[in-house]
Amino acid sequence: MNPLRLLWRGRRKTRSGSRSDDLRRAPFSLQQTFLQLGRADRLTWADAMTSVWLIGAAGSGKSSAVMSAMIISALRADASVVFTTVKPSDASQWTRLCHYEGRSARAFELGVDRFNPLAHVQRTASLGAAVDAVTAECLIPLERQRRNGGGGDPHWRSDGERFVRSIVTPFVLADIPITFRAVCDSLLNLPRSKNETYLNSWRQRNPAYAAIVAARERVATATERDQLDRAAWFLLRTAPNLPHRTRESTVSTVCAPLDPFAAPGLVGDTLNSDSDTWDPAECLQSPQVVVFDAAMQAWGPAGATVQRLLLNAVQRAALTRNLGTADHPIVIVADEAQEFLDHEADAAFMRTCRDRRACMLLATQCIGNIADAASSARDPHAAAQKLLGLGGVKIFTATTDPATTRFASEVFAQRWQPRVSFGSQDQDGPKKPGLSSRQGRSSNFSRELTSDVPPHEFLALARGGTENAWIVEAFISCSGRLWSSGRSSIKAAFAQTRV
Repeated sequence: MNPLRLLWRGRRKTRSGSRSDDLRRAPFSLQQTFLQLGRADRLTWADAMTSVWLIGAAGSGKSSAVMSAMIISALRADASVVFTTVKPSDASQWTRLCHYEGRSARAFELGVDRFNPLAHVQRTASLGAAVDAVTAECLIPLERQRRNGGGGDPHWRSDGERFVRSIVTPFVLADIPITFRAVCDSLLNLPRSKNETYLNSWRQRNPAYAAIVAARERVATATERDQLDRAAWFLLRTAPNLPHRTRESTVSTVCAPLDPFAAPGLVGDTLNSDSDTWDPAECLQSPQVVVFDAAMQAWGPAGATVQRLLLNAVQRAALTRNLGTADHPIVIVADEAQEFLDHEADAAFMRTCRDRRACMLLATQCIGNIADAASSARDPHAAAQKLLGLGGVKIFTATTDPATTRFASEVFAQRWQPRVSFGSQDQDGPKKPGLSSRQGRSSNFSRELTSDVPPHEFLALARGGTENAWIVEAFISCSGRLWSSGRSSIKAAFAQTRV
């Protein structure tokens, strides 16, 4: 089947912010076209709002062609777009593409911008859920270390959560902005004995004690008072009586992964400031483009974790947005998505983001990457399948990975296909000398179930470049959709973007 060609022609380049009022788009509708797939077929924004998985081998053109086409569509729809970065060149690449489409991009840079993710959760979560929400956010570095095979013994991780919750509680009840630095300082300065808790030197050294004192002046309900009493008793009475090795193992398990985000430096100064220079709500109030310029290849795992913390803030803001004040779409773009995936947070976001007109565009090389990203889950395979299943649109470019080709073929399911067979056989009867026996011919018609797109089809897709006239081919599936051909698959061709 000849692929449908999507040759994207850029509109006239304009200066950032120079778009005039007469060029503004009509009110956003979910039935607007997201990707036109020929004359009769298209993906709408309603389809895209279920989130999109783009899977293909390195060098298959998934980023330079297919993802670029989707980003261009989002930019032209005046959507807010949030980009993650892996390679140091990613920020400039996405910024150039936005500028080509007449949109300006704001870069969030480590050491330049300031954003306290723990305080943001503290401000935006309801009081009853704030302690749990801040505790979970604080432990994200530990959870990501678990995914990479570290993080210590499970017992110390579980005990560490109890320590962190006891520290977070007084800060939340006292309405004092909490930071990674305050959590680490409180843990590293836990009292070693009951008598030490009466020393002014220790009280001045441990931030949690000051929070306990301030919280006692603010608690107004019996529930809050009980919460504070439990946290204070644990920190001032239980912790000093714990065996030294037990306490030190727990503190080390928690503080080691938190240290890059608490220690002085560009990363620590970015996440522990008293005032923020960036607010995720900005993307909700008006169409904006934000690039998280903390490339993993430049900043290491800490860069990926910082971007994960920023993504959490964007997702929370999107899910609580008021569509009455602004209804433009919000698109989160994650190339090399396995570096940023959170199998719990992303699954929760993808389940309900369509209602808030938000979606994720996720690209990766193979489904094995997704299982690896979910390795900290109790059942990594089930967690990976959940993430894949929540994406309503799946796009596959060329790949040779056996597991991915099998999965892709199963996505498109099977269809009934006619099968015709022919045969011949000797006929009984008298034979004449020098002549062969008489033969009869037969034919048989039947129907059988075959893969709509067999696995070998994904090996032959065009990968772009000069040898393919800069064309990238892909198979596309959309949940609940049969295309005009009556099939569950459609093969489309995308022109590589060279900006």
